[in-house]
Amino acid sequence: MTIAENIATARPNIQWSCTDIHPLPPQLGDSVKWKKYRPFDGRNLPFATASFDVVMLSDVLHHCMPQAEDLLREANRVGKYVIVKDHYECGFFSRQILRVMDFIGNYGYGVEVPSHYFTPETFAAICKRAGLRTKIHQAGIDLYADFPVLKFLLNKNWQFIAVLEK
Repeated sequence: MTIAENIATARPNIQWSCTDIHPLPPQLGDSVKWKKYRPFDGRNLPFATASFDVVMLSDVLHHCMPQAEDLLREANRVGKYVIVKDHYECGFFSRQILRVMDFIGNYGYGVEVPSHYFTPETFAAICKRAGLRTKIHQAGIDLYADFPVLKFLLNKNWQFIAVLEK
């Protein structure tokens, strides 16, 4: 929701909606912010075909590795472009650090921490199998520039953004 809200603040003419597999907590139901939230079953997005210009999957795909290809296909069904922000592992150390970060970030939400993350090769392969091509790809996103301890521990090459299309 935060990313979508930030985009909407910068570009108020954008229509947006958010979805997740987790139900909306009852105490948030009256919030204007959460009126744009729609739950889904993790497989079928609750939107008509070609409903959006862009679908964004932010830190989602690594949690559903076996179904990642299907989710990409489904995202492409409802949108013209699919933006993926996710993680690359570069071996044992990066995998363990990413797992700790995932645990901390998802603690209390019941989200499983994956045993592996994408490599550039595995991500490219699922995109290809999903019938998508990479229009833009950028690895090396420095999300922790303002946090010296995290910047020391976390290699910016573990973060990537890709814009995918048919």
